[in-house]
Amino acid sequence: MKRFLKNPFNIRLTCRYVINGLILVGIALLAGPLPLLGAEENVLAPFEAEYLLKRGSFTVGSMHRRLYKDDKGYYIFESSARPRGLLSLFTSHEIHEKSRWYFDQGKIISQRYEYISGSRKKRKASTIEFHPDLSNARGTYKGRPWVITLPEKQPIYDRANYQLALVLDIRNKREPLDYLFIKKGKIKNYRFKRTGHENINTPAGHFRTTRIERVGDKRKTTIWLARELNYMPVKLEQDDEDGAHYTLLLKSFHVDTP
Repeated sequence: MKRFLKNPFNIRLTCRYVINGLILVGIALLAGPLPLLGAEENVLAPFEAEYLLKRGSFTVGSMHRRLYKDDKGYYIFESSARPRGLLSLFTSHEIHEKSRWYFDQGKIISQRYEYISGSRKKRKASTIEFHPDLSNARGTYKGRPWVITLPEKQPIYDRANYQLALVLDIRNKREPLDYLFIKKGKIKNYRFKRTGHENINTPAGHFRTTRIERVGDKRKTTIWLARELNYMPVKLEQDDEDGAHYTLLLKSFHVDTP
């Protein structure tokens, strides 16, 4: 419990998996008759979404996610997570992420990523600058600079936009669901697999979903993606190493339409 109070977003869903999932969690987003994604294979419509984070049966946090384009035409994907309810009386720990990227020949090209976590009195920040022309990425972690060489044949993402790549791959039935991204100055690999279909209820509505799971990890992570919403995530569950069970549920959303 002590570790949980220090970081209530331990699930790092960040709350992140997708779907930060998100999942996009992601991402969310969704729903209703409005299409989250455009008609083309790789088009993401701007949106705002709110998620609830539960630990067991208790609501302990909320996450706000937003995808939009800046005045230069780059995509900006932002996520903010903070404690709620009784937990907010014990901690003000928050997590903020910001990812900037663009499409090139149907692929997500990362440009810059920012990650800030902590309380109002004490915060930690890290950044990543991607330089595809130089085949490297540079950043800071705990105030220390680092440089890594980018892989030549496989796309490299940040901790936020790999979730968007996952959604696009599920939508377009692409395999494998294998993603490299940079975390703390090192390249990490997340792999997922499809495990079936299921009807899911969330505060935002009822959805027919495709279920996927992360493979090769001690923690069990499951994501549900709404089929009628172009496979955007509406729910994420994770069983942590300390036995805690977390659930991220879509609460509300708004999708911009032309």
